[in-house]
Amino acid sequence: MAGLRAAWEAHGPGAGGVLPASAQVQLHALEAKPELNGKVVTLVRWDGPSQRFIVAIQSGDRIKVRASCLQGVRGYPLQPSWINLEGGLMPADLSATVALFLPTRAVAALSGAARALRAELWLRPGGQLLWEALLVRSFGAPAVDMARAARPGVSGPALFRGARGLRQIFGQLLEVVRGGIQTQATGVEVVACPTVRSLALGGRGAQVVIRQAAGPELEEAIQAVMQLRSLLPEMSCTLFPGGALAPHVAMVVTEPPEQLWGTLRREDSSEQTQGILSWLTRLHGNLFQAVREGGFRSLAMPTLCTGGIGVPVHLVAIGALRALHRDFSKHPTDPIRVRVACFEAGHVYPFNNIKDEILANFFLPEKADEAITAALLDGAERQDGSVFDDDDDNSNDEDDDDQR
Repeated sequence: MAGLRAAWEAHGPGAGGVLPASAQVQLHALEAKPELNGKVVTLVRWDGPSQRFIVAIQSGDRIKVRASCLQGVRGYPLQPSWINLEGGLMPADLSATVALFLPTRAVAALSGAARALRAELWLRPGGQLLWEALLVRSFGAPAVDMARAARPGVSGPALFRGARGLRQIFGQLLEVVRGGIQTQATGVEVVACPTVRSLALGGRGAQVVIRQAAGPELEEAIQAVMQLRSLLPEMSCTLFPGGALAPHVAMVVTEPPEQLWGTLRREDSSEQTQGILSWLTRLHGNLFQAVREGGFRSLAMPTLCTGGIGVPVHLVAIGALRALHRDFSKHPTDPIRVRVACFEAGHVYPFNNIKDEILANFFLPEKADEAITAALLDGAERQDGSVFDDDDDNSNDEDDDDQR
């Protein structure tokens, strides 16, 4: 129910109010099926690709409906009769000024003290500006732009709830789970598989596990591609049939590009760190873009590049989640659900830690980047040698993957 409420707040109608516990809403203004207008339906979920809510009607059938064709069961008129009421606990203009200095929850409580206050703080023009100011104070100015992109025309407390809902949706759609990738592919459309540019099956670990689980269908498709071209592009992502594992497997070239090796030859460890983060962000960004362009919205992935390549897991977490946040920011109404499968127990905490940092600064990612980068660079100054791990950090891995 929490995910459904967040979707309603982020993508619902501007005057839709708060979604009730029953998740029931009312249809109105339908043109294709006017006979359903006025009917009470149950909200099922938000469908990003169609930009509509899926609702269940009384017959049990499900239909897709624009947010503008939904409203609260009793209706939420934009201009209720009590909007012009005056009086109350304090003068209306004074209440708006006081509200600017109160926490958001206190403003909501104050508006519930009297209808005149509610009209002033929620519905009148001054109230719309108040909630925009509260949103900027709480989350930063970019929150206003993202909330309006996800819910055009919204204002007032609905704008604030929409921004809050977007942050909740991001947190809910990003799963960090313990277990091998072959056991965490249930219910997703695409599984990411690390590989070299030649698509050769070498080493052990995530690549072998995924290709074995997918079976002959994937291997036949890979052989067909290998006959046509000798090497895949650097940092590329190619979708293949997923066989018995999932509908599709995304072969991700995790082989470090030549440009990165040049960066790693420099003596400045901070430049090494920044170079690796840039590569990891682009690598994961290419993966998410390939999934999106393929028409898919759910992905399971191992902790890419942490096996034989030896990239520290905290750097991988930063690159992966930074790329995912950028994708979400560009497509707030059509996000990708991502499940990160951590075979090693020690990989769960770094991913969740970076996830928490991003959520804390969700609308100000540069602030999160500054805090994370400062901590990394401070640690790098105390390290000797390459940013890559020198030890075999995969001694407890399921198969010591060379390409993960």
